Amino acid sequence: MKKILILLFLLNLLTGNSHSIEPDVFVQSTVNRASEILSKNISKEEKINQLFNGNLLLVGFMLIITSLLLLISDKIKSKNRKLNAKNSLLIGLAQALAILPGISRSGSTIATSIFMGINRDLAAKFSFLMVIPIIVGSSLKMILFDDIVYDGSILINYIIGFFAALISGYYACKWMIFFVRKSKLKYFALYCFIIGISSILYSIL
Repeated sequence: MKKILILLFLLNLLTGNSHSIEPDVFVQSTVNRASEILSKNISKEEKINQLFNGNLLLVGFMLIITSLLLLISDKIKSKNRKLNAKNSLLIGLAQALAILPGISRSGSTIATSIFMGINRDLAAKFSFLMVIPIIVGSSLKMILFDDIVYDGSILINYIIGFFAALISGYYACKWMIFFVRKSKLKYFALYCFIIGISSILYSIL
């Protein structure tokens, strides 16, 4: 509970509501301010999507950057360093780069972790854990702000889709962790490089 209050207080400071530190007051003001920021940022999403949609040249170059990140990280020896707040913050910033189309979210976070000497196995697992807030946040955004129509007549389709994604995602994670642990990211790097070059050539020819 103490850690949650500390996080809320820090968020309160960042959002410009540091005038009160009474728990009930700053929690409420923080939630209100965060909601305001969220609504403003959501309104910018369409503009961001318009900037990137159909831009194969940008996608191609970003895929090549992803390829280089994976290739370089594959050559680095693991130093078995532990995660700490500073490392986690830097990895989180690397994850933010995945807003650029062609930059792999998992690739950027795993590569950043390895660059900082984090154990490969831990780097892969942490990368997959980091996607949980994104999924939850995206789902809440869709539920609260998008026009979602629930059709009870196709409930079975939702259930099948959920379990299919759950099972395939589980094995995909295990597969990816295996490749990271065995320093075989070069295969993904080659794949990204080929697709990146193909995208660039297609966009300019």
